[in-house]
Amino acid sequence: MPAVASQGRLIRTSFGLVAVVGVVGMIIAMAMATSAWWWDQSASALGTDLTGGRYFNITMVALGIAFLPVAMVMNRLLRDAARAGIAHPRWAAASRVGMFVIALAFALVGMFRIDEGSRANAIHNIAGFAIPLVVMAMMLTAGFGTNEMFPRFSRRSIVILGAIVLLFVTAALELVSYALMEMLSFAICWWWLVAFASRLDRRLSGVTSTDADVTTSMAT
Repeated sequence: MPAVASQGRLIRTSFGLVAVVGVVGMIIAMAMATSAWWWDQSASALGTDLTGGRYFNITMVALGIAFLPVAMVMNRLLRDAARAGIAHPRWAAASRVGMFVIALAFALVGMFRIDEGSRANAIHNIAGFAIPLVVMAMMLTAGFGTNEMFPRFSRRSIVILGAIVLLFVTAALELVSYALMEMLSFAICWWWLVAFASRLDRRLSGVTSTDADVTTSMAT
């Protein structure tokens, strides 16, 4: 497979859009909140605030829309990586689906509040957990999924995954705010996806016809 055109600009633009929407939206939502009571509960609790909740929920739906370009860029990168033998075809296919799951999950978090009944609460929580879990699953399996093309990055991914788990434990022990843990975890997941997409893009930009033959057995 010949080298493909770099997607660097699209990566920066699409991920940058997600960052801007998320940061600006959350700042507005927190600034408009009637009080800081939600801080010790969860970010989702901000969505039930009388004033800040409206902006939080709009932000989540906007993030779902903003994440679609990311999903499309990642879809292209993972598809090309599988064709070039850089990524395991099944892993790449599952990860491509996962990107669109994240976009949908963001929208569902904003559409269903945790105080609107058990069904809405369940949908909100499932969607909220799905977002980091998709990325964390990719972190855990990155070494296998990329056929150890990025060994140093794969090892670092395990360390980053451990840091997210540690954050969750500290929040469960009430050593840090649960809402802070959520925000930090989402930021880490975003950063990891940017780093992963950039590495795939650089690798694909330098692919030669012989690279596709290195791991042809992966598809069987």
